[in-house]
Amino acid sequence: MSAQETVDLQLKWFHQFQFAGFYAAQKEGYYQDEGLKVNIREFSPGQEAIHSVISGKSEFAIADSSVVLTKLMGEPVVVLATIFQQSPLALMTLEEANLTSPIDLKGKRVMYRRNFDDAVITAMFSELGISDRDYQHVPHSFKDDELLLGNVDAMAVYITNQPFYYQERGIKVNLIQPANYGIDFYGDLIFTTKEYLLNNTQQALAFRKASLKGWQYAMDNPEAVVDWMLANLDIDKSKDMLMFEAQMTKRMIKPNLIDLGTLNKKRFQRIADIYQQASPEAAKGNLDDFLYTEVISPDVDYKRVAYVSWLGLALLIIIIMSFWGINKRLKVLVAERTKALEASKQALDKLVVTDELTGLGNRRALNKFFVQELDKATRYHRPLSLILFDIDHFKQINDQYGHNFGDTILKQISTLATQKTRVVDFIGRWGGEEFLMICPETDVNGALITAELLRETIASHRFSQNLSITCSFGVSQWREGESQETFFARCDSALYQAKHAGRNCVKTQ
Repeated sequence: MSAQETVDLQLKWFHQFQFAGFYAAQKEGYYQDEGLKVNIREFSPGQEAIHSVISGKSEFAIADSSVVLTKLMGEPVVVLATIFQQSPLALMTLEEANLTSPIDLKGKRVMYRRNFDDAVITAMFSELGISDRDYQHVPHSFKDDELLLGNVDAMAVYITNQPFYYQERGIKVNLIQPANYGIDFYGDLIFTTKEYLLNNTQQALAFRKASLKGWQYAMDNPEAVVDWMLANLDIDKSKDMLMFEAQMTKRMIKPNLIDLGTLNKKRFQRIADIYQQASPEAAKGNLDDFLYTEVISPDVDYKRVAYVSWLGLALLIIIIMSFWGINKRLKVLVAERTKALEASKQALDKLVVTDELTGLGNRRALNKFFVQELDKATRYHRPLSLILFDIDHFKQINDQYGHNFGDTILKQISTLATQKTRVVDFIGRWGGEEFLMICPETDVNGALITAELLRETIASHRFSQNLSITCSFGVSQWREGESQETFFARCDSALYQAKHAGRNCVKTQ
């Protein structure tokens, strides 16, 4: 790749934190390090992201799961990476209107963009047997106050943005989220065309690498990226609003659950199935060569090759040594070394799945157990519940008493939680001050009882410095056919509700 090759990235909307990772890649020089000069172009009327790439005006673009439909309709688009593991698109209604489900919207005025990235909305309606004739469609005006003016009963919004507009004005709203009705769509994706990927493989992989690195930076340093955005981009938003968007964006990306950029072919196929059920034209298509790893050869796993080579060499040496007859002393030494290596391996295996501070399972262990139990629940149609909780005002505790004291609190919370955990349950530290309990063979009622018992135990305990500490809890039960990502997202959303309900409480979704 020659130095500083220029490529264009077409955004699906105007500049906002939704695209923070790409700004971060520019800010930190990640694109430059890969030999790329990236022009980031915001949305403009008549310049849709998907058309921009298909027509060759842009090398890369951002779209949501509607790019699946584009592929099914015969366009040679290829996904490079997923960013949002959950679509942030939802329908918002005023709380006072008491419209809390899609069924409530029959006969109502519903505002969304037809035949574009609101496909997740129409998919939700279709899944529930609601046709276009059951409600009045209103083209989206992109004005945040349409509900306040009484022009519509429900409007499509990004939960990362518009709810803040109403929250600032003290107006309570309801959010009808498609994920809660089995529509497990991705949010933002990076895509290109098959032709570009084949002819410019190195550039495409470099762009993917730098972009994902930028997103990791944005997740770790949201305020720094927000400050850069305000200083360098034409954005008509306050810092508070952008920080709210950053917080909600992280919930959509789920960096603690799914590695950035992960491509799940089975999940894409489930999305395609929904489109194909609704459209005879889409039913004729397929997802062949839809993921970049299907178009080009994936990188060789050199670590695995080295490991296999080392193992083969080790076996060869053992055979040769045995063939020539190793003396007894050497055999004893080998046995001792082997035993020591086994002990080291066992210690290392434990370290890999154990949170060093609390002694609980770490995120790797939780993910492994989560996958195993979800597989059992799916196969045998058994109940499975999650309890996600975190420590209220933990940052203030760290700021006031110091991080060492904060670590002590984490250990004490872990001990209390372990005491209230059943033998069949698995609890671990999900990250920071957040803990996850996986409850096999448990419905939501049983999980609520467990969560409430743990909440009361923690709230009544006197911690170091005679400090009183509380936790907020989110609880969810797995729904038949639901993916791991959507299941966890509902539990995470329940925890978010508990936080906004005043903390020190249990909410379910």
